[in-house]
Amino acid sequence: RLTSISFSLNEGNLRLQFSETIDILSLNIDQIVIQSSVNSSNFVTLSGGSVSPTDAATEFTVKLLDSDLNEIKHKDGLAVSNTTTYITVTSELIKDMAGNELAPTTNESALVVSEFVQDTTKPKLLSYTLDMALGMITMNFSETVEVDSLDPSAFTLQDQASTPTSEYA
Repeated sequence: RLTSISFSLNEGNLRLQFSETIDILSLNIDQIVIQSSVNSSNFVTLSGGSVSPTDAATEFTVKLLDSDLNEIKHKDGLAVSNTTTYITVTSELIKDMAGNELAPTTNESALVVSEFVQDTTKPKLLSYTLDMALGMITMNFSETVEVDSLDPSAFTLQDQASTPTSEYA
């Protein structure tokens, strides 16, 4: 039985604790759904990630894939606090050491996380392309950003990384 859930949106870690020792080798991460409430249609089904530990234990931590983490951050009202972060799992998520399947938590019985850490990491500009013919700049960030929060007047284009001879604000 799943007994406790912790989620760090900042680190991208989901920790699940169980009432007995489980067989990590039987884990199917794609059987985990993160949703905003009980009976919610606002959800993300995980597609993968890395797991620790890699042997039998009563708990494990999933390091979410960047694609899953970005999808979670993109959905309004999902995983913004402990009251908007619920987990459902199917019986196929994992087995105990005797080979018994997990008791599922359905949409109606979704479990709220007991510990939640907000995203406090600021996005970083990784790269950009400038198309002068179209008058368009395309920016790639380290994580999903709220487009409406971008302030074009806060950007400065310059002809060199250091000691610029020309700047355009």
